Amino acid sequence: MSAVPAPSVRCGKCQRPIPVDVDRCPGCGVFTPGNRASLVHGAATSSDLAIETAKAVEELATALEGGPGLEARYVHARMSAARAIARSRLLAEYLERVGILDGRGRPRTSHLKLLADTEAAVLRWLDALACTPSAAARLGVDVARTQTLAEQLARQRKET
Repeated sequence: MSAVPAPSVRCGKCQRPIPVDVDRCPGCGVFTPGNRASLVHGAATSSDLAIETAKAVEELATALEGGPGLEARYVHARMSAARAIARSRLLAEYLERVGILDGRGRPRTSHLKLLADTEAAVLRWLDALACTPSAAARLGVDVARTQTLAEQLARQRKET
């Protein structure tokens, strides 16, 4: 009686056989399709991203109420801002769950850099939608300059 070999697939990179119950190729270390590791770190959780994005869209609509960012022409900027907010939140939640230090006590520098980058992207999108103090101040300065310019033009018209 011969033993039945365990089912396997071939690695897309090195073409070695990989047992079905393994997350990485033993030869080159590439993740296998449908691996469980993506569920652990959240890379394959598109439904979580969609849920968080929907929440962020609602929050942005509330924050932008009465402001120029709610105009239909800014829908792509609002969606991009919402996705950036959602990614930032999910990454922050992941780091809260696993900690900023890895199993060897070293900082997760790539994760921390990614978090800093996503938070910077959020601020850029919010600034573009006039949702930051500096953007509001610039808008106020622009309005004040416009009023002053309008007043000057009105005075000049009266004089002529």
